[in-house]
Amino acid sequence: MLCGPAHAPTERTHSMYSSGSTVKQQILQNRKELAGSSACTCECHDLIGQLKKNIPVVDEPVPYHKARIGLGRDSSFADYARTYFNSEGKQLTNYLHGQGREFYRLESVGTSNLERAIAAVARDGDKAILIGSNSFESRVEGLARFYGVSQNVARRYVFDHENVHLSQKGRNFDDHLAAEYDVEGTLMQYYGDLLKCEPGNADYKALAEIAKERHGSVTTNYSTASASKN
Repeated sequence: MLCGPAHAPTERTHSMYSSGSTVKQQILQNRKELAGSSACTCECHDLIGQLKKNIPVVDEPVPYHKARIGLGRDSSFADYARTYFNSEGKQLTNYLHGQGREFYRLESVGTSNLERAIAAVARDGDKAILIGSNSFESRVEGLARFYGVSQNVARRYVFDHENVHLSQKGRNFDDHLAAEYDVEGTLMQYYGDLLKCEPGNADYKALAEIAKERHGSVTTNYSTASASKN
């Protein structure tokens, strides 16, 4: 399609992207503006494609053998994981056990060159590896900025997300999207239960909002993640 008058709606929408709101709010506003519009879809003005690139990918499929070979030993990520599983993670783990979920045996924790994701869980049989991106803290910072939350909240969400993946033993999903729906739906319920106990907890509220938004956007957030067989 040749560039022409049809660009006007796209360019008007693009100008809104520099507002002072969070990145998430900017993208949601742009989605709304672009819905049903006749804006040009040529590559140079593919705004929807550009916006998708800004959505943080929290998890992606990683083959177990590939993860095991390329696993690095980042002490900071290992420390974050250890602290998590001894605190907030223990609480979520107990909750998931109470829901009748079975866990993979966590064999290793390390880092790797994840193409887009912040973290991932690689599985084989009954064992699993928890992987953080080599740029873990930088990507956590990006997630925090996207949702307008603290890095501690964003980091907890990432570990909670992977913890639910670890509890998917024995559950068969057609693809990665179905597994992500299960994770986000489980977290929505979990954070909702936490809020019932502590209605004024700002962190729980932020976590619940993240899970709710991501549950409604699984297809958009993960449609480019290639399903891999472990």
